Amino acid sequence: MTAYRPLTVAGCQIPQTISDREANIRTAMETMRAAPGHDIYVLPELSSSGYDEMVFNRLDDLAENWDGPSFEAFSRFSEELECYICYSFPRRRSSGGFTIDAAVVGPAGSIVARYDKWHVCSFL
Repeated sequence: MTAYRPLTVAGCQIPQTISDREANIRTAMETMRAAPGHDIYVLPELSSSGYDEMVFNRLDDLAENWDGPSFEAFSRFSEELECYICYSFPRRRSSGGFTIDAAVVGPAGSIVARYDKWHVCSFL
């Protein structure tokens, strides 16, 4: 018989600095470090950029790829904490336009799951 242990998930509601990726990543890491021992940390939608009209007006500047700065930071941090981290960021589609993407990085530092949100909010 296989033994199971509880899966611990931390939903992290963090204050975001609009359009400041480095500050948001730093805040997320401080929040996760302050609540150690979880298997999965789930960050808010657009955790790398903040969710605001200003962000949607600056998608050209804020969009990143799957292997962009958010991935680099969270993949290293997931290795350090030996956990999974679900984070979200704006991404430019190869066909044009933008998506809001979510990625889950695992303890090995690689993406283990991803999601593309095609219907992005419009602040018109």
